[in-house]
Amino acid sequence: MNNLLSTSLSVAVPLWIEEIKQGYIPYITPKEAADIIVEKGDNLLFRSKKKDVTAELFNILAQFIAIMSFIPGGVTAFDIHWETKLDDLEDWVIDRLNKYIEEGKYE
Repeated sequence: MNNLLSTSLSVAVPLWIEEIKQGYIPYITPKEAADIIVEKGDNLLFRSKKKDVTAELFNILAQFIAIMSFIPGGVTAFDIHWETKLDDLEDWVIDRLNKYIEEGKYE
């Protein structure tokens, strides 16, 4: 495990969770996020020489974990468990989030 990565995610994921609670939905689908992480994941552990590649990949990962935290039971990644309850969300945010998670689409 990369301690810097897990420490950074422990800060970034809660920030993305707060964004999602306000209605933000990532511009890429869960499948696209997973494909990008699989394809370029080594750039998370070993910084890319190309400008902004590592930062963009990190944010995709943090957003993906934040989205998955809303699924019942949450998600564990890099030895950290995130679980976010839907209780405090507006109905329209829950609808958008459910559609994104279930269908990989957003409006």
